[in-house]
Amino acid sequence: MADIRMNDLEKQLRANKPSRVYFIYGSETYLKRQAVEKLLDACVSEDTAEFNYQRFDGSRMNAVELADATQQFPMLAERRCVLVEDYDFTKMSDIEADTMQDCINSVPDFCVLILWINDLDAGPRQSKVQKMAKLCSKIGSTMLLDTPRTGELAAMLVERAASIGSKLERPEAYHLLERCGNDMTTLYSELEKLSVYVGKKPITKETIDLLCPRSLEADVFRISRSIIRGDNDEAFRITSGLLAQKTEPIEIFMLLCSDFIDLYRAKCAASAGMSVKDVSSAFDADYARKEFRVTNAMRDHSSFSGARLRRYIELLFDAELKLKTARTDRKACLEQLVARLCAEGARR
Repeated sequence: MADIRMNDLEKQLRANKPSRVYFIYGSETYLKRQAVEKLLDACVSEDTAEFNYQRFDGSRMNAVELADATQQFPMLAERRCVLVEDYDFTKMSDIEADTMQDCINSVPDFCVLILWINDLDAGPRQSKVQKMAKLCSKIGSTMLLDTPRTGELAAMLVERAASIGSKLERPEAYHLLERCGNDMTTLYSELEKLSVYVGKKPITKETIDLLCPRSLEADVFRISRSIIRGDNDEAFRITSGLLAQKTEPIEIFMLLCSDFIDLYRAKCAASAGMSVKDVSSAFDADYARKEFRVTNAMRDHSSFSGARLRRYIELLFDAELKLKTARTDRKACLEQLVARLCAEGARR
């Protein structure tokens, strides 16, 4: 077997040929949950679930218990299903790791073992996670389900809208992404709300602006763009609104840093004759599935000089040092930073 995608999983299940082991991980919670639900729907009958389905909380399970569960014969059914949610492979002892490997290697044909990394912060680059994924891919299937790239997400939103009886065009799909972020659970929830509101009418940008709350990332983006175009009142209004909502100043600061770093990279890339694709590839860890950040930065960097942008970065660096001081009033520090950035932007 090998790493598979959602359509591969659906083919396996339609043919009634599930793998013995599934290792499901990645950054997109919605897709991971969808894969698990498809497996449970196909492999667990409601009539015999009491005998043939066992679910483990990974934080309270050991490899010996799992091995025992996978070796039990199914009753009145073709197969047995064992689901493990959020077992922390990164904290296994050597003995536990050996036992887990033996367990996975020994899963019988009458059992489907699902290892689901749901909320646990165990990225695919961690060595023990990689090792387990590699083992599972040899005898079963692995599913690395990260958030799709921006273009793919837009296409999925258009398709989803059509499936629930609404019409969403590509430009509006991109607008929804910029406003709400790229979390699929949030996006699909907002799309259903929009669909109910518009009925048979097309979903427009105006409707999206009316009904869909902006993500924190989108609001901070507006702060940075208000600063660089000299709209100080708007920058302060958005900042004050976020602080009034009890948003942590450090969260706002980190996103603000990201926006100005995007602009700095775009400025340097443009001077070197590089494209959006070049920048996305060079900083894949930052921009994978978030190419719109690069697109926006490449569009906006020309409105000010490189010298001014360096000054913005210096102000952000000074603020970071203050924010990391225990006695600093972080709210006041953020407000002072926005004021200084606005003052710098006002210089012509």
